[in-house]
Amino acid sequence: MVMILVAEGEGRSRRMLRRFLEGQGMTTRGASTLEEALAILREGRVDLTVMGLGAPAIRRLRAAGVEGPVLALLGRDTLEERRQAFGAGADGWLRRPVDLEELSLVLWAMARRWGGSGGSGGLEAQVLLGEARLEEGRRELWAGERRLGLTPREYGLLALMLGHPRRVFSRQELLDRLWGLESEAGPRAVDVVVRRLRLRCGTGWGFRIEAVRGVGYRLVQEEGVVAQP
Repeated sequence: MVMILVAEGEGRSRRMLRRFLEGQGMTTRGASTLEEALAILREGRVDLTVMGLGAPAIRRLRAAGVEGPVLALLGRDTLEERRQAFGAGADGWLRRPVDLEELSLVLWAMARRWGGSGGSGGLEAQVLLGEARLEEGRRELWAGERRLGLTPREYGLLALMLGHPRRVFSRQELLDRLWGLESEAGPRAVDVVVRRLRLRCGTGWGFRIEAVRGVGYRLVQEEGVVAQP
């Protein structure tokens, strides 16, 4: 799961950003000062940093050896402010007040591009749900002694859904995350991957993917299911 550090001095804004991003399937940490941000980054579990503390703070992060991607939140949409942010080491920027949907799309795109600073591609090496175990390195789904190899998009879809059971993902959200913002594929491409997964998985994995009429899909855990080899 993608871990986002929200470094923002204004408490209300920081809480709002964290609430929204967690609702989008990310995990977050919050920091109100540069010192707090550095302490969290030294723990090594952050994939992306949303920096609202200004270009000098970004410069100090880079001077301290922080190499992960940084998205700068800028107060004014001016060339000079963008120049300062990029000169300090930012990898992208958004103007305040932040459009939350745009923020989500930009962060998912950055996570795909950089693959996560923690060495796990922005997702945990294993995603667990009941009997099911999803392994990133080999892109395999396991339950007991049962194993299923997955395509990259099958793996990506299951990683999202297994990490957030019962959360409804719209077709457009899944398309944006798994195909990318520049893809010409339509939402029906998501239906094809889901249908293929259902056929390949069958039953006995401890979960099922349900269609939510007019919206998209969600994954539901099946209690008491034990996979057979």
